[in-house]
Amino acid sequence: QKKPIKENYIVKKGNFLKNINIEKKGKTVVNTLPENAKIYLNGNFIGYTPKEIEGLKSGVYIVEVRKGGYAPYKGKVHLTEGRIITIKKELKEVVELKDLISDINIPRQKTNAKKAMLLGFIPGAGGIYNGYPKKGIATILGTIMPLMGTLLANNNISTYESRLNDNPEISLYDQYAYEIQNNNIELSKNQLYLSIPFIGFGYLYSVLSSYFDAKSDFYEKQYLLFSFNGYTYSINQSQTPDELNQPAYFNEGIHSLIGSKNSMNISLGFISKYYDMFFQMGVYEPFLASIDLSYKIPVYKALSLGLGWYLGSYFDNDPTWYETNPTVEMDVVIPSIGTSYFAYGNIIINSNNFYLNLGYSPNSIVAAYTFTDKSGNADYTFLHGFDMLCKAYYFINDHLGLNFSGRYGNYEAPPYEKYETITRVDNLNYIELRLGMSLRY
Repeated sequence: QKKPIKENYIVKKGNFLKNINIEKKGKTVVNTLPENAKIYLNGNFIGYTPKEIEGLKSGVYIVEVRKGGYAPYKGKVHLTEGRIITIKKELKEVVELKDLISDINIPRQKTNAKKAMLLGFIPGAGGIYNGYPKKGIATILGTIMPLMGTLLANNNISTYESRLNDNPEISLYDQYAYEIQNNNIELSKNQLYLSIPFIGFGYLYSVLSSYFDAKSDFYEKQYLLFSFNGYTYSINQSQTPDELNQPAYFNEGIHSLIGSKNSMNISLGFISKYYDMFFQMGVYEPFLASIDLSYKIPVYKALSLGLGWYLGSYFDNDPTWYETNPTVEMDVVIPSIGTSYFAYGNIIINSNNFYLNLGYSPNSIVAAYTFTDKSGNADYTFLHGFDMLCKAYYFINDHLGLNFSGRYGNYEAPPYEKYETITRVDNLNYIELRLGMSLRY
C-alpha cells in the first residue's frame, strides 16, 4: 500500500477556490457565506451548507449551490482517489424585482464614488460600474437621442437654406415657397435650441447619478418595461383653397382632409427615481419610431415633477397615400405628419403597481404635408402648436400589466397674409391612442 502524498496548495479556478489535500479517501467539503444554502450534486439534492460529502468515487461531479435571494453557484469538481476538495463560496446577493418595487430599502455595497463619477463622463458607464446596467443603457440613449435631434435640426436648416431664392421677379407661388422655407428654418432652429440643453442634461445626469449612486447605502428602485401595443391615429387637416390655379372641385376635396391608420408597435421603457425613458418602434407600416425621456424631482412619496423631451417620426413607403373622395369624385392625398419634437413639463406618479405620466408642451413642432396641386405633389411645412401626453400602466402582479397611452396635438401654420389665395395647410389636429400588454423586469 502506497503512503499518502502530503501536499497542500491552492488552485484558483473561476469564481471559487479549491483547497486540495491528497489523502487516501476522497471527500468534498462545501461551505458558503451565508450558510444554509441547498447543495445539489449532479442535479440531486444532498443537503445544506456546510456539509462534507464522503465516499465519492473518482470522476467529475457538478456541484450546485442555491439560496433564495442570492445568485446560484455551479462548478465542476474533478475528484480522484485520496483527494479532498474544499469549496468555499461567498454567494452574491440578488435584488429581486419584488424588492425593488416595494417600499423597503435594500442595502447595497458601496462602490468607489470618485471612479464612478469619472466613468460617468462616458454616458452610462458610471451606472454600469455601480451595478445598474439598465440605467447605464437608458442613460446612453437619453444622451444620444437629443444629439440626433440636434443633427436633424441642423440638417433641416441646411436643406431649407439651400432652397431659398429671394429673386423679386419670381412668381407668387415661388414667393410662397420661399416664405415656407423661411418658416421651416425658424422652427428648425427652435428644435435645435430645444435639443442642445437635453444633451447637457444627459451628461450632467450621468455624472451626478454615478457619483451619488456609488455613495448610496441602498439600491435605487428601477425596472424595465417591455410592451406590445396596438395603436391608431387620426389626423384632421384643414387647408386653404387655391383660388388662383385650381378648379373648385380640387379646392373642395382638400379643404378638410381626414386620415387615419392602424398599426402595432413594441416599446421599451426604463423607470427609476430620477429618470424615465421610453423608446417605441412600429412593427409594420406606418412605422412610428419615437423616444421621450423625463428628468424628475421627487416631490411627495410617489409623486414627482419632471421635464421631458420628445422626438418621433413616421415612416411609410408611400407617404402620399391616395384615396377616392366620394364627394368630388377624385383622388386626394390623405394627410400625414412626419417628424415631431418638443420639450414638455410633466407630472408623474409611480407606485408599486401603478405608473402615470401626464405631460404638456406649449411649444410643439410637427412637419406636415402641404398639398400644392390636384396631382398630389406635396412638400413638408412645419407647424407650431401644443401637445398633451398620457402614459398609464397598471400591474396585475410583479411582472404582468396593462398599458394605455395617448397623445393629442393641435398645430397652426404661421400667417401668410400675402399668399391667402394659394393652397396651404391652416390647421392640423392629431390624436393617437395605444393599448397593450406590458412586462416588468
